[in-house]
Amino acid sequence: MKFLITQKQKDLIDLQKVAKKYFSKFGTRIDENFLNFFNLSASEASKFLTNYLGLEKAQKISQDLLKKNPHRIGGDFICGGYNFEFYVNNIQFISDEDEGVNKIKVDCYLNESPKNQVYLMNLGTNQSLSDAVIDDEYGWEIKMEILECMEEYLQELIISNTGLLIEVESFEFR
Repeated sequence: MKFLITQKQKDLIDLQKVAKKYFSKFGTRIDENFLNFFNLSASEASKFLTNYLGLEKAQKISQDLLKKNPHRIGGDFICGGYNFEFYVNNIQFISDEDEGVNKIKVDCYLNESPKNQVYLMNLGTNQSLSDAVIDDEYGWEIKMEILECMEEYLQELIISNTGLLIEVESFEFR
């Protein structure tokens, strides 16, 4: 069921109080139902979940989720023609009190493995990621897309469960 509320009604409601009731009844997860019910963007909603859990608990949950290595692109989480596993190896929690934002910055790595592949539509073939990123013609694009895939995956994992924002700073092959 979806309720539409006007901006005027939204301003009158103590959303934090209503969000707490929602989380206690339906569980601590930001999903499409939560976003639609409150008519919020994911970034707006993230603050409600972090406030509900408390920063310390949100950071602990995030750390536990991030340490469940390896993480997988392909299979359940589809991102373009990519199929790879990656590991989070550096986790940094940052609080910006001026902006009122709590976030996580991470570094990741991928093993140089033939299992880590990308399907190249222009060539009609699979190529290992470690070979694709060094290609003079399209390697830069592959690097950016790998970074975007990892970030999208981790954002879905972390924001929806803790409300904390997350950025992938860098990745490397090992």
